Amino acid sequence: MRRLIELMDSEDERVASVACNAILDRAFGRPRAAEEAKDDFVARITNMSREQRLARMAEILDSVRQNLPAIRKLRRL
Repeated sequence: MRRLIELMDSEDERVASVACNAILDRAFGRPRAAEEAKDDFVARITNMSREQRLARMAEILDSVRQNLPAIRKLRRL
């Protein structure tokens, strides 16, 4: 740690910045990579097993079948 503090005073700006970052990493921990949206549809489907995908497809189809008469009625108006 003492060496890092000495390097912070280096005339080479790159060395000083690396030393500063190393001190901050030790003090606060490395910054975590920004997580992408966990609610990404493609990621959710990809992570499902075949059985889970088939079950989800059946749920969607049931929902469509329930709402289809109302949709047809609205189109007639």
